[in-house]
Amino acid sequence: MTAFLTTTTIYSDGVYNVHSSLKKRFTRALREFDPKADDTFVLVTLENLQSLVLADLLLAVEEEYNVKIHHLHLGKKLPLEVHQRLSSSPLIVSSKTLQTKPENYSQVKVKVASTISLYPPDALYVLPFTADDLACYFLLELLNGNMTGLVLEAEARTAYPLYSTTNREIQGIFRDSSLETTLYGNCGLLAELEGRIALQAFGNFYVQTFIKGYYGRFRHNGLRR
Repeated sequence: MTAFLTTTTIYSDGVYNVHSSLKKRFTRALREFDPKADDTFVLVTLENLQSLVLADLLLAVEEEYNVKIHHLHLGKKLPLEVHQRLSSSPLIVSSKTLQTKPENYSQVKVKVASTISLYPPDALYVLPFTADDLACYFLLELLNGNMTGLVLEAEARTAYPLYSTTNREIQGIFRDSSLETTLYGNCGLLAELEGRIALQAFGNFYVQTFIKGYYGRFRHNGLRR
């Protein structure tokens, strides 16, 4: 049975502190995308461990605020662990599954962008992309000229609060989960870059360039301080 952040008291102090540290980092990262105290989120999940971690952390952080969270799942089936986590939260106001099997990150983002008319116009779309995911997306797609996924940033407020967290980190913390981390595409180049460039550097570059930079669509009224 997966242990969520809300039940970490069953762990030893060492593991609890690791969870607490991850939650604090997630909170700082989420603030980079300027959430409002009464915001509406669209939580996007895929069939992987990254999505469980995103759901767990977002619900744990946002329980202190007057927010609404719409859940959007892309995949053939919603993983049981993700369902259990979401169904236990009063913050979830709707849940929708799109029967799709995206082959790359651009397809994920284009599919999410196709749902924008279903949600409030100023909703914040939160995606389960870690530092590994954003590195793969940048190296395999953006550098090769595939810019189609950027339609999401152009059309909506978008957030990647796991951009400073690696798959290896979440594998260690959520090691009891039956879910696995997945990458979209053959990103063997990451192994070659290991030890040379921190994966977080790709995540930070993407956020600073495409979210806070060129495609910055943030609101400054009613933001948390």
